[in-house]
Amino acid sequence: MKHTIALALALGVFASGLAMAQATKSYSEPKGRFSISYPAKWPADLMSKPDSPTTEFVVGGADAECWFIGIDRAEWASAKPTDVRRTFSEKFTDQKLLEAFEGRMLSGAGKDTPAKVTASSVETLNNWPVQFGEIQAGADRLMVAIHTRPGFEARSFCKAYDGKDHNAEFKAVALSLTAARDAEWEAQAQEWEAKKAAASAANAEAEKQKAEQEAKKAGKKPRKE
Repeated sequence: MKHTIALALALGVFASGLAMAQATKSYSEPKGRFSISYPAKWPADLMSKPDSPTTEFVVGGADAECWFIGIDRAEWASAKPTDVRRTFSEKFTDQKLLEAFEGRMLSGAGKDTPAKVTASSVETLNNWPVQFGEIQAGADRLMVAIHTRPGFEARSFCKAYDGKDHNAEFKAVALSLTAARDAEWEAQAQEWEAKKAAASAANAEAEKQKAEQEAKKAGKKPRKE
């Protein structure tokens, strides 16, 4: 009986995992810089022209949708991955989130009902910071996510149309983002951190030897660590 129950549970977990795997699709940005996963029930549409410097696509249906925007950032192209991570690891101010929002998808925003940030956070995804913000104008609500990499920025704007709370779904879509060069940048970051640690250890050893030499000259025994 126990074996039967265990087998049933195992099959249930397997079926559940299989259903989850079949419940999502993936979409790659036309420039090939990043890709996302999203609910399989949602269609995906490219909204920008092929030669546009900024790419835009939308995934979603009648109940909810997420717009993604890929923006060239030439000023970050030669930056070290560690520098990009450190620069954008601090939580964005409300003003910075509103600037990134650019008035998108909130029909209720206007002079009488200006958009405002109701919640914000910064999370880490595979060592990369992800800025999140919830923006409201009147009854309209929007979830914003901002990813940064050397050379580009990816933003998402998600909105529900059925009156239900889709925030968990929106966050899962935002956190599914992976960049084509993430493995390369991670290797660079690890190499840089290793060099930094080695240089720090070498400096510490040099300071120790210097102290020992000065102690010998003064006729004193070097201090033990």
